[in-house]
Amino acid sequence: MYEAQGAIESVRRKGAARASLGKNAELRLLFDRVAGLAYLPVIVVFVFDGAKRPSEKRNTAVGAAEHYLAQDFKKIIQNFGFYSHDARFIQNLHFNFAEMAYLDRTGAFDVVMTSDSDIFLFGGTHVIRSPQDPSDRDCVEIYIVEASGPNFLNPASLLFLAIMLGGDYNPAGLKGCGMTKALPLSTTDLAHSLYDATLSLPEHELETFLIGWREDLKNALTLNPDNILGARYPSLAASIPGDFPDPSVLHLYANPITSENDPDFKPDTAMWVSKLPDTAALAVLCQQLFGWDNILDRFSTKVWNGQCVRELAMVKFFFWLPSVTPVALTATGTSRGAGTHESGNAWVPGPILRSSAAGLVDEYHRVSGKPRLDKHELYVPVSTSLPSFAQEEQERVEERWQAEEGEKLSIDEENDDDEDITEIGQAKEEGEDTDVTMDPEFPTAFTGPPVKCTPVAIAMFMAYKCFTEDLGVSTANAIHAAFIRHYDTM
Repeated sequence: MYEAQGAIESVRRKGAARASLGKNAELRLLFDRVAGLAYLPVIVVFVFDGAKRPSEKRNTAVGAAEHYLAQDFKKIIQNFGFYSHDARFIQNLHFNFAEMAYLDRTGAFDVVMTSDSDIFLFGGTHVIRSPQDPSDRDCVEIYIVEASGPNFLNPASLLFLAIMLGGDYNPAGLKGCGMTKALPLSTTDLAHSLYDATLSLPEHELETFLIGWREDLKNALTLNPDNILGARYPSLAASIPGDFPDPSVLHLYANPITSENDPDFKPDTAMWVSKLPDTAALAVLCQQLFGWDNILDRFSTKVWNGQCVRELAMVKFFFWLPSVTPVALTATGTSRGAGTHESGNAWVPGPILRSSAAGLVDEYHRVSGKPRLDKHELYVPVSTSLPSFAQEEQERVEERWQAEEGEKLSIDEENDDDEDITEIGQAKEEGEDTDVTMDPEFPTAFTGPPVKCTPVAIAMFMAYKCFTEDLGVSTANAIHAAFIRHYDTM
């Protein structure tokens, strides 16, 4: 939120008028960020500042009230099928790095995405650095902390570096001390004794400890024992203030309060499951927040790809790829005419598509003549031009079928197609011409409202699924129910 706010302020300082940026420009940037994450087969949890936030960070006052973007941002997150977590019992933690690090260490998070290295100070072990190249958002840095190896920095070393170089709660650090001087000392007893004292001593006793610790630090800089620094720095030693470091700042870093400290407020991580976007609610929200009247066009570039990827990632049996058109347009009171059939292209990560629709991948390569995917070619196109059937209806049919016994495909005795077949058989016996030509409307039988040949097309499609692909009666029931719902909503 602060990054979005800063980005808009930066544009305004360059002369752009707020009106030219559109309604709720900061929230629109956040919407685009969430839409980008929705394109990935991941479950995303956004961690917000809790009730106990710091009064000051980086010499800037931090208000007690929630950020003005938070409530609307949480609605966007929810409607995209993601989650938000208020770390209610975090004290003095900006951006909740301690809470995220705790959830990372306990396995509630597989990885934390952030651009702030403070996550390591609080114990984060699996971190993706937020994309730094605007032209390539897929290029990220991944950090995995292992408690071994020559480059491992333990919590004592990280606390020492934060104090010496500066962090959220002591932006200045020790003036004149850079990484060249601080890093070698972070592996010595100076760092470990400071860390142990901070964890074990109350603030007034810590102040007493720091008197002797400052002298040890001055001696290390002045005398350079064991030549660990490569040079002596008497001027830096003489400049160390008598109140360095601040005991309260040490406690903020070493003793953060997270949801680990109060079981009543731990997040229910079992509820963090994969969900599809609520495109109806999302469409209404976008109209309210951004004043969009071209929801379909906006969603085609910002929502559909993610919707397609997430549906494929969740598939268990067979699937349709419903567009967001019907629910989005119904929710916003707009219409595209009599039909709800929309088409377009989405790009889906190859591993997801191969696991859920291997036949489509094989057919794509066969028809296109392109070689099979390799590790450098992660995406293949999938058409989303199927009618907008309701997935809920499919799920209800499958649940009902699972409760039944056996698989028996019944045929409606009153079906007009049966009568047509009987008439053809009789005509053949009487020696009449029985050549059957395809209805000219057959290629577009599923486009728009039903036509005369639509029932035949549906029957042929169901027969192919049930007999050629051997999918069974549950497939037929689901197809039948989906078509009924599709045409009832036209």
